Amino acid sequence: MDPPRNMFWGLVVKPNKRYETEVQEPFRITKACLEPSTAEGKVSSLLLECENNEEFIIANLNLKNFNENIDLAFNEGEKICFKVDGPGTVHLTGHLLQPEEDGMDMEEDSDSSMESEDGEENVQNAKRSNGLGSKKNNIKKGDIESEESESEEDESDEVDSDESEESSHQPKVAQKKDEPELNKAATEVSKVQSSNKDTKADLQAPKKDVKTPKLEDKAIKQDKQTPSKTPKKDAQTPVKTLKGGLIVEDLVKGTGQGAKKGNSVGMYYKGWLESNNKPFDACLTGKPFKFKLGARQVISGWDLGVAGMKVGGKRRLTIPAPLAYGGAGVGKKNIPPNATLVFDVECKFVKVYGGNNVL
Repeated sequence: MDPPRNMFWGLVVKPNKRYETEVQEPFRITKACLEPSTAEGKVSSLLLECENNEEFIIANLNLKNFNENIDLAFNEGEKICFKVDGPGTVHLTGHLLQPEEDGMDMEEDSDSSMESEDGEENVQNAKRSNGLGSKKNNIKKGDIESEESESEEDESDEVDSDESEESSHQPKVAQKKDEPELNKAATEVSKVQSSNKDTKADLQAPKKDVKTPKLEDKAIKQDKQTPSKTPKKDAQTPVKTLKGGLIVEDLVKGTGQGAKKGNSVGMYYKGWLESNNKPFDACLTGKPFKFKLGARQVISGWDLGVAGMKVGGKRRLTIPAPLAYGGAGVGKKNIPPNATLVFDVECKFVKVYGGNNVL
């Protein structure tokens, strides 16, 4: 699942440690803050090491200037390394970047290219029609000039009106003499007319293409409306039973990357006994309960049940005694021996060591 736009990004850089990683998703850093309790009255320099092993100072921080606005963006596949020169711990914050959506632009470009191709064909057809028209005019002019040369020998001083009458009679003579040529011209004219019809059809065709984006806009609106229906799927709360009898019920699916073995996760939770619904422990406000997944820092039911959760996700874990506190129980928390426990857990953050923090 892709993270939402402008999703928070953060990294805590401690002194004498290298935070080297290959960028998995594009992100932007906007602020660097010094943790005052670690400053010791000295300057702490935040350094960035690039692929060519060059080091660059991003910010110099101390108690007088303990935070600084920056603007650094990194693309997918870049290899980078952050470290601190000095006693202070530096907190980097920013947000993930989303790729640009170019689907509509590509379709508009294809439409414009089709229109330009149709325009070029229309111009060529127009040129052809003009060429044929000029041939027709040349044929007519040649016939008229030949007849005028004959009439000028007999009537050289006639009035303009007489000349117009003679010119009206001359095409009939031309038809008798050069009928094959006129027939050719007629066929060429018919070709020109048919080509003009084609050009008109080509010119009208783009109007249909102009209407298509409206259909695409409707499709986009429908896609935008679909997410509102997705919570109904979460309402089904799929239940699965894992090895050892652990029952995992997904109440809400989160976003971002899923928690894996070795990740540090922060959780809100509420626990009660399955037998009598009596609560025995909870952490629902303030700092989340943090532990390293798969490192046996919690009961086995948690290591198995929290795996794969995403930020914002909620689950209900029904943990049998062998995956909880077994036959010993926990007297301080009023958990009797061989008790089945139920937890509602919510994932607040997933931290990848040596990489990004996703909150």
